[in-house]
Amino acid sequence: MRNRYLNLTCIALCFSFVCTAQNTNQLTFIENQGQWKTEVNHRVAVHGGTVYLETDAFTHTRFSSDDFELHHEVKHEDQLAAQDVIMHGHAWRTEFIGSNDQSTALGQQERQEYYNFFLGNDPSKWAGNVSAFNSVYYVDFYDGIDMAVYSKDGAFKYDMIVAPGVSPDQIKWKYNGLDHFSLEDGNLKLQTSVGVFLEMEPYAYQDLNGNKVKVACQYAINNGEVSFSFPDGYDESATLIIDPILVGASLSGTVGTENYGHCATYDDAGNIYTGAICFGLGYPTTIGAFQTTFGAGGTDISLSCLSSDATTLLYATYLGGNSFDYPHSMIVSPAGELHVFGTTGSPDFPTTAGALSSTLGGFNDITVTHFNATGAGIIGSTYVGGSAGDGSNSLSWNYGDTYRGEIILDAAGNICIASCTESSDFPVTAGAYQTTYGGGTQDAVLFSLNPTCTAMNWSTYAGGTGHEVGFGLRMEGGYVYMCGGTDNQFFAATGVQTTYGGGTGDGYVLRFNNTGSAVSASTYWGFLEQDFAFFLDIDGDGDVYIYGQSANGLLPISPGVYANANSNQFIAKMNEDLSAVEFSTQIGSGMGGAFGYDFIPIAFMVDNCKFIYFSGHSATAGLTTSPTAFQTTGGFYLGVLDPGAVSLSFATYYGGPGGHVDGGTSRFDPDGVVYQAACTFSGFNTTPGAWSSTYPAGYDVGVFKMDFEAQGTNAIAGAVPNTSGCAPFTVNFLNTGSGNTFIWDFDDNGATSTQFEPTYTFNNPGVYDVMLVAIDSSTCNIADTNYLTITVNAAPIVDLGNDTTICTGAVLLDAGNAGATYVWQDNSTNQTFNATSSGTYWVEVDAGGCTVSDTVNIIIGNPVVDLGPDIQTCTPSLTLDAGNNGSTYLWQDNSTNQTFDVTAVGTYWVEVDAGGCTASDTIEITAGSITTSLPNDTLMCAGSALVLDAGNPGATYLWQDNSTNQTFNVTQAGTYFVDVTLGICNATDTVNVDYFSPNAYFSVIDTTGCTDFFTSFTDLSSTPESTITNWFWDFGDSFTSSDQNAMHQYGASGNYNVTLTVTTANGCQNTYSRNVQIILYPEPLAMFNFTPLDPEPGDQMNFQDQSTNATSWLWDFNGETTSTQQNPAHTFDGTGTFTVTLHIESAEGCQDSIQMYLDIREELIFYVPNAFTPDGDEFNNVWQPIFTSGFDASDYHLLIFNRWGEVVFESYNHEVGWDGTYGGKLVADNVFTWVIEFGDINNDERHTVNGHLTILR
Repeated sequence: MRNRYLNLTCIALCFSFVCTAQNTNQLTFIENQGQWKTEVNHRVAVHGGTVYLETDAFTHTRFSSDDFELHHEVKHEDQLAAQDVIMHGHAWRTEFIGSNDQSTALGQQERQEYYNFFLGNDPSKWAGNVSAFNSVYYVDFYDGIDMAVYSKDGAFKYDMIVAPGVSPDQIKWKYNGLDHFSLEDGNLKLQTSVGVFLEMEPYAYQDLNGNKVKVACQYAINNGEVSFSFPDGYDESATLIIDPILVGASLSGTVGTENYGHCATYDDAGNIYTGAICFGLGYPTTIGAFQTTFGAGGTDISLSCLSSDATTLLYATYLGGNSFDYPHSMIVSPAGELHVFGTTGSPDFPTTAGALSSTLGGFNDITVTHFNATGAGIIGSTYVGGSAGDGSNSLSWNYGDTYRGEIILDAAGNICIASCTESSDFPVTAGAYQTTYGGGTQDAVLFSLNPTCTAMNWSTYAGGTGHEVGFGLRMEGGYVYMCGGTDNQFFAATGVQTTYGGGTGDGYVLRFNNTGSAVSASTYWGFLEQDFAFFLDIDGDGDVYIYGQSANGLLPISPGVYANANSNQFIAKMNEDLSAVEFSTQIGSGMGGAFGYDFIPIAFMVDNCKFIYFSGHSATAGLTTSPTAFQTTGGFYLGVLDPGAVSLSFATYYGGPGGHVDGGTSRFDPDGVVYQAACTFSGFNTTPGAWSSTYPAGYDVGVFKMDFEAQGTNAIAGAVPNTSGCAPFTVNFLNTGSGNTFIWDFDDNGATSTQFEPTYTFNNPGVYDVMLVAIDSSTCNIADTNYLTITVNAAPIVDLGNDTTICTGAVLLDAGNAGATYVWQDNSTNQTFNATSSGTYWVEVDAGGCTVSDTVNIIIGNPVVDLGPDIQTCTPSLTLDAGNNGSTYLWQDNSTNQTFDVTAVGTYWVEVDAGGCTASDTIEITAGSITTSLPNDTLMCAGSALVLDAGNPGATYLWQDNSTNQTFNVTQAGTYFVDVTLGICNATDTVNVDYFSPNAYFSVIDTTGCTDFFTSFTDLSSTPESTITNWFWDFGDSFTSSDQNAMHQYGASGNYNVTLTVTTANGCQNTYSRNVQIILYPEPLAMFNFTPLDPEPGDQMNFQDQSTNATSWLWDFNGETTSTQQNPAHTFDGTGTFTVTLHIESAEGCQDSIQMYLDIREELIFYVPNAFTPDGDEFNNVWQPIFTSGFDASDYHLLIFNRWGEVVFESYNHEVGWDGTYGGKLVADNVFTWVIEFGDINNDERHTVNGHLTILR
C-alpha cells in the first residue's frame, strides 16, 4: 500500500427533480411526459420550492426553509418527533387572462442528462428518459405575442415578445392564493405565509437598427388585474421585449427543497450512484398557506448517476409513493443495472406486474427495486414484509442506524438482503433456518429474491426474544454471511464466543448455507456494554472481517496490531468457520468520543491484498491522520490498515464539520475506491469541474469518491487532450497505474492495443467505453481493470440560410442541432431566433464541444424613404438623400443617384427599389419669407440704453442713418427703422423709443406721543407712464417695509432720515427722502401698598400711592366706591377677596394702572367640652360644642358613639346639645366618642374633628 491516494473526486449535489441543482445558476425545466397533472407542461425547481408551467398560468409552491432545518435537527434527536414537525408552505397561481389556450410550450436547449419518475403504483404515470431544458418557449401565447421562460443568476424569469404592430395591452394576469400583493417602488410585492417575493420592476427594450434601446415600462393594477404600461410609448413598428423577474425578498432555501444523503455505490465503469431522501413538492391541491408533516408523507427516494469524474449528471430518478420512502443500500450489477433496497410507508409504492407483493403489509415494508441499465425502466419492484413494521431497525445506537441493512447480488443476479422485521408473518420459506418469529420486539431477516422480484428464492428469520437486526452481508464459497446486533442470546453459537456477552447489545456473525436453511458457523462478539457489528467482508482466503462499535472500549486488542486503546470502534478478523480470532483491534481517539463514539461506521472493505479499508461519519476531533491526509479535520474519517492490521498506512478526515449521513450504507469497490454519500450543510469540498460546486442553503446530499490506490496491480487510464471531442477525435491515452502487461480495448469494432500508452483516432461519433487491463502475475491481485468513457461528438451542421430580403413580417432563424448550446449575436441562447428587423445575424453552436457558426444578412420591410418635410427657404441650396444604401433610385429628372442637389425652388420626388420592395417620397421646395426682430414701440427708463437687433444673420441691413450692421445702439428718443435682405427675401421694420421717470413722494403724521404709538407714512408718488408696482421704505432705524402706505413704531425719540424708493412695472425707479422728528413722552408707572397686611372684618384699610410720573389718581375699591385722593382709606364689608384698582395719568396724558387683591378672613374659634354631669341639677346637664367665629352653621353635623360603635346622639343644629340619654333613658357613666363636621365661613373648606367625652354623676 503506497501512502498516498489518487483521483479524489467529490461533489455537493441535490439529486432529484424538485431537488436537483446544477453546475451553474441555470434552472432546469423538466417536461411533463405524464408524470404530473395534464395541465402542466414543464416543472422547474426554484429557490425554496417549485414552479409548474401551464398553458395559461404559473403555479408556485414554497416551503419554509427554517422548517426544513428544524426537521433535520429534531430528526437527529428523535426520529419519531421529526415526523411531527409542522412544515409550513404556500401555493399561489399567476393566471394569465385571455391567453391563447392553443399556445404551444416548446423546450429549448435540451440538457444532456435525463430524468426518470416512478411515483405511485400506476405504471401509466411512470415516465423514463424524460428530457430537460434550459428554457421553455411559448409560441403565440397571446395573438402576436410569444413568451420565453428561462432563468438568470438562479432566478425564475420570463420575457414577453411583442411582434411589431401588436398591442401589449393583451397581457394581463391576476394572482390567486396570495395573502396580499401591492405595488411598491415599482415592484410587485407578493406577500405569502412563508415570505415575501418581488416581481421586480419590468425592463423593456427594442432592437432598433442593431442598438438595444430601453423602453420605459411599469406595472399597472386595475381591479386586481396586473398589466404593463409604457408612459413614454415605444416604436410600434419594431419588436418589443418585456422582461420581468421573480425573486425572494425574505425567503432563503436550496433549489427545490432539502435532501438528506443516505447511501452510495458504483458500477464497473467507476460511475457514481447516490441515494437520498428528497422532500418533494407535489402539485398543490389547494392554493394559499398550508401545513404538512413529513411523518404523513412527502419524502421520496432520489437517485442519481454521475460520470466517474463527477463532472456530468447522466440521469436522475425519483422513486416513491405518497408517504415516506427511504433508501438503505444500493448495488449495481455487472450489466450496469442499479438495485435499491429501502423501506416505505407508502401504500402506492411502485411495484411491477407479478411482484412478490404489490400491497403494503404494515406500517412500513421493505422495498426492493431493480432498474434497467439506463435507469429509465424498472425490471422488478416489490414490497417485502408482513403485517407489522419491516426494515426499520429499532435496535439502534447512532443517528441513522434505523436505515441500515445491505443488499448484494449473487452470480445469477439473485438479490440477497439482510434486514429486520417486527412481523410474525414475514414471508419466510419452508425449510428455512428459522421459520417462526422469535417472539421478541424485532428479528433479523435474511432473504433472496429472483432478479425480477417476482419470487422469493429463500427467506429466514434470525432472532429470539429481544431485538435482532441484520446489518452486513457477504457471499463466499457457497456460504452467506450476515452480521448484526442483538440484545439477547438467540442462537447457540459455535465460534469464538458461544454465549451472549451481556450488556445492552452484542454483535454477531452467522454463516448460512446458500439456501438459508442452515447455519454452519456462528459467534457472538461483545462484552459488558453495547457492541454491534455493522459490516463484514471476506478476504481471498475465506477469512471473515467485521467492523463495528463497542461502548466500553473493552474488546480485545491483539499483540502486534495497530490500535487506539479505549476506543469505541473495532475491527476483528476470524477464520472461515468463526472458531478462531486472527486479530482484534480498536480504532479511534482513545477517549471515547463526545457521544460515546469517535465516528459511526458507514463503509468497509478488504481488498485482494488484504488491506483493510474503513470509513465513518460524524467524526470527532483527535483522530490520527497520516502525513498525506487530505484534511486534518472534518465530518468524515477514512483509513486503511495494512494486512493483519499491523499499521495504519493512511488516514484522513474529509468534508466540513457535522458531515454525516441520515442512514444507509456506502461502499468501497475492490480497487480501494470509496463511494461515500453525505448529508452536509457546510464545508464540503468539491473538485474542479464537479457537476455542482455551488453550496446551497440548508442540508443537501453530497457524494465523494476517493481512490486509495490499492496495493498490487492498478489500472488507471487517462486521456489527452480530453475525454470528449469532435469526430475525427484523436486521443493520446495515459497509463498511470502499475503492471507489466497492458491490454487496451477501444470499444470500436474490436480495435485493441498492447502498447503502454497508445494513441487512437475515433472516426465516428459515439460513446466509447475504453477498457484498460493491467496484468502483473507477481502481485496479490494479478489483474486490474479500468474503464474510461470517451465521447466523440459529430460536428453540428449549422445553416441559417441565404441572405434574405422580405418586405413585411419576420424571419425565424433555426440553428438546428437540438440539445446543443447556442450563442446568438445578442447573447441569447435559444435554438431559434426571430429576426424582426434588418441586420446581420449570427449564431455559434456548441454540440458536445464541437463548435460551428453561421451568419446571414436579413433585410425586412419596404425601404423607408424620407426626404423630409416640405421646405420654405430664402436660399434653395441643399442635398436630398433617399437612404437605403445599395438600392436603385429614380429621381424626377431621371437621375439615379442616392442623393440629389437642389439649387432652385420646385417639386422633387424619388422612387427607391430595395430587392423588389419599393417606396417613394416627394418634397416641395418653395420661396420663404423673413421677419425682423425689432421690439414693439418702447418706453425706456431715463438713463438706460437699448440695442436693436434686426436678426437674420448673413443678411444685408440698411438703418435710418444708412448704417449697415445687424444691430443699432439707441441712446435718445426717436423713430428707428431697418431694411433687411436675405437671398430672395426682404423685410422692413420700425420702432419708436421714448424715455421717462416716476416721482417718489410721501407725507407723515403722528410723530409725537406716548410709548408704543405708531407713525403713519402715506405714499404720494406719481408717474407719467406705466404704473408703480413696488415700494421700499427705509425708516432710518434699520427697519424697512414694502407696503405702499406704511405704519412704523419707533423705539426712541430722535431725528430719522426716512427714504421711499418706488419702482414701475417696466423697472424704472425714483427715490425721495426727508427728515422726521419723533418725540416719545415718558410713561407713568402705577404702584401702591396698603395696611394692615392681614386685615379682619371691619378693619379700615389705608392705601399709599407709590407711583412715578403721575399727576392724577382714580381708585376703585372692588366696585363699592371710588376715590381721586392720592392716599385714600376704605373699609370693606364682610369677608372675602376684594379687588383694588389704581388708574394714574401723567401731565402729557400718558396712562397706567395696577390691580391688587385683598383677603379679609374671620378666624375660626370653637370649644368642645370633654365631660358633663347630667344628674338633674341646674349645672352642666347638657353637652354642647361652642362656636364663636369663622363657623358656617348651615353645614353642621354632630355624631356621638358608644364604645360598641352605636350612634347614641346625632344633630345638625349647633345650638342643640346632648342631654346624656339614649332611647329615652339616661346612659351609664362612661366614655363616648364624638365626631363633628362643619363648614368654614371664609371658603368652601369642610372640617372634621373628633374626640372623647365622659359622663360623670
